[in-house]
Amino acid sequence: MAFALSLTSCSDDNDTVRNVRYTLIFDQLGGDDEVLSEMYSIETAFTEEMNRTLGVTGSYLEITGTIEECDTKVKEACERAAKSLDGTVWSGYFVYVAANVNTGQTIYTLTLGQR
Repeated sequence: MAFALSLTSCSDDNDTVRNVRYTLIFDQLGGDDEVLSEMYSIETAFTEEMNRTLGVTGSYLEITGTIEECDTKVKEACERAAKSLDGTVWSGYFVYVAANVNTGQTIYTLTLGQR
């Protein structure tokens, strides 16, 4: 009697090193005349943190690594940026989202202010 054993190695697409792209956008917002100034403050906090910790400049966010590694790095940077906004009183309402363009998944959501 003979047995054949076949093993197939499946490469998980999440483990492939690649350039991973992200968007950071306002998913929702509302408020009075202060909303533009407050939007600028939020975007500045996130842009500065991405630049400082990930070396990303400008509005185009792309880093190299596996999807899991990159998602973790961006999420941690988002958490630090959000922490820098603690204690701010918002006149507007904002939902700021970081999404992985490669997978289409939202990896971080920040809600500020009250509706």
